[in-house]
This record gives sequence, C-alpha cells and structure tokens, in this order.
Amino acid sequence: MFRPVIFLHILFSCFLTLLFTLPVKASDPHPCHKIDYWLGSVTLDAAYSMIEEIYDISDLCSEFNHTSLKKAQHNLLTNNSAANGWRSEYFINQFSDDIVYTDPVFTVNVTLFLNEEKYGTSPDLFSVTGQKIGYFLGDVYAVEELKKLGGIPVHGESFDKVIKSFLNGRTTAIIVPNTIFLDQTNIQNINVNYTSHDLEPVYYRHVLHKDHEGLIPILNQAIPKMLQNGTLEERRAKLLSEKIN
Repeated sequence: MFRPVIFLHILFSCFLTLLFTLPVKASDPHPCHKIDYWLGSVTLDAAYSMIEEIYDISDLCSEFNHTSLKKAQHNLLTNNSAANGWRSEYFINQFSDDIVYTDPVFTVNVTLFLNEEKYGTSPDLFSVTGQKIGYFLGDVYAVEELKKLGGIPVHGESFDKVIKSFLNGRTTAIIVPNTIFLDQTNIQNINVNYTSHDLEPVYYRHVLHKDHEGLIPILNQAIPKMLQNGTLEERRAKLLSEKIN
C-alpha cells in the first residue's frame, strides 16, 4: 500500500509541475530588443532590423541586447560589443586584421546623380571628370568611385545634407547609395531634374570585433533563414510604405 501511494503522489506532482510550467515556456519568448541607434533613413532601419533578426534566429539575443550599435558604429575596432552593424567590402579590406565578418547578406548600388540643367538629359558617365561631386564623408565606396571618374570630392557631414544640397540645386553632382536617395526624395521637395548612373554594387556583411570570432559560424547558418523573409530592398519598400500610410 505504501509504495503505490508514494508512486501516485510523485506522478501527480509531476503532472502539476508540467501543467504549470508549459504555459510559462510557451509565453516567455526572449526577442532581440530594438536598441538605440541613429536612424538616417528607412534603409538603415531595414538593415538594422535584419541584424536583430539574425541574432534572434541564432538564439543569441543575450549577446545582441547587451550591445550598443550606436557606440559600435564609431568605435568598432576597440569596442568589444557583439553586434557592430553592416560594413562594405572596402571597410573589411581596410581592417581585415582586426575584424571578423559573416557571409555577404545584401548589396547596395551606389549611384551617380547629375543635375540635367548642367549636364544635359543624357550625360556621359565621365562628364564629371574634373568636376565637383558631393558625397558623404563616411562613405568609403564613394571615394573609390570618385577616383575612377576623375571627379573632385566634396564631402558632406551626412547623407541627408549631401542629398538636400543636390535637391536644392546647390550641388550639381553627387554619389550616394540609391536606396538612401529614394528615401530622401519621398520626404523632400525636388527642385531639379536629374539623371542617374548606377555604379558597381557594394556587398555588405555583418562585421564583428575579432574577439567574437566564435559567433560567425552560428550567424552564417542563420543567414539563409533570414533572407527567406525578403531582401533589404523589399524590407525597405515595406517600411517606407508603412511610414507613408
């Protein structure tokens, strides 16, 4: 009699434990919380949401949530945080001894925009040789393209200032990522007619400090799952549509 009673008591206790713990597990997710970073466009919003997702899929939200992307953007090589944003191949080549990086995740076309009042309606790509071209100071790729075109670089402190200068007619030629330009033209008055030339696409990877080399294989495994939810351009278009509506 004694042993069956003990057995039933244990069985009932296990049942109660299972009953009360299962709902807790089902309703206790740990998503990667959106953290404080500078937003300059819908494109950047879409790009950083992809970082959140790649860490979420990889069950690395603890690493992600204790990271300051804002700090990391300006202090990548000395910051020991886990997530450090997206970087182009040019940045990676420059600091390859100090960083680790994932497989390529998306591409961005950097585009030359020309004021038709100065360059005409069908300007040649090299019509800017010897001419001033505006670009964002932090855009390493644009500098490379400027050298190829023989233009005179005139940097701005932000994409916003560079694009506004062009749209207001103060600058007649600029090189910026086309997605960011499209973001801005949806909220700015366009006072100029322009022609555009897409240059070589830039491949972007998620870049980490070399101290976090162990995260790379895990994040690479998550990239295909993340990309099933749409490319950067599709995400940008969706976010832009939500903001307009």
